[in-house]
Amino acid sequence: MVAKSKIRALRGEVVNYKKPPISEAVIELRFAEVMPQELIKAIEARLQEKYPAKHPFHLSEVQSFRDNAQLQVTMGARYFSLDQADTVTVLAKTLTAGRMAPYCGWEAFFGRAKEDLSLAAKVGEFAKIERLGVRYVNRIDVPFDENGAVYIEKYLTVFPQVPAELGNIGEGLARVVIPTPYDKWIAQIIVTNMESPLVGHISFLLDIDLFRTESIPQNKSKVFQLFEQTQVIKNEIFKKCVTPACEELFE
Repeated sequence: MVAKSKIRALRGEVVNYKKPPISEAVIELRFAEVMPQELIKAIEARLQEKYPAKHPFHLSEVQSFRDNAQLQVTMGARYFSLDQADTVTVLAKTLTAGRMAPYCGWEAFFGRAKEDLSLAAKVGEFAKIERLGVRYVNRIDVPFDENGAVYIEKYLTVFPQVPAELGNIGEGLARVVIPTPYDKWIAQIIVTNMESPLVGHISFLLDIDLFRTESIPQNKSKVFQLFEQTQVIKNEIFKKCVTPACEELFE
């Protein structure tokens, strides 16, 4: 476990990039029980003034029970601000606050998220919070070299790889789940590639999902104190996943 004093010290070492690669940032509260429809409707009613655009959706997932598999469909809604950059998602057991690019910095993002997630304060009266999560999806646009190639290891320290005898990877994905040195926080890191919207480039997605499912306080102020730790932890993980050559792309 890393002491809070180190978290405070590392907070002062945060590097602010001129062109941060963050395409989406999300803060999540997940509950152990389904929220009553009355509460969901009350939350949505308060969201509509601030987030006028509502996009209902269905979330499908397959759950396996021994020899049987069941398709579970969850109804939800995602609310967007007028500029489509700020979002709130409401599901039966989950509330998230999100920010699309351009990223406005942690202080502005977290400040708004605290306001929006505070709508769920009453949930603690009937349901236990079972998961806290902070997720950052980074799109890193890398130019092809003079030979039309890109070597991912020049830019990232986490990447999919195969023996050279099998040739080059056309599409690849690497996923790792690791405990962090910070008490109870776990990180899932996913790296994949995709077409870039920029001519002469390829995009790598560096998806960092930082979460905890243990020792979660059921007090709003203490929950937000835990969320404040994640800025430092996420930044440290990000720095270890990219190379100096990659960081030059953000300047």
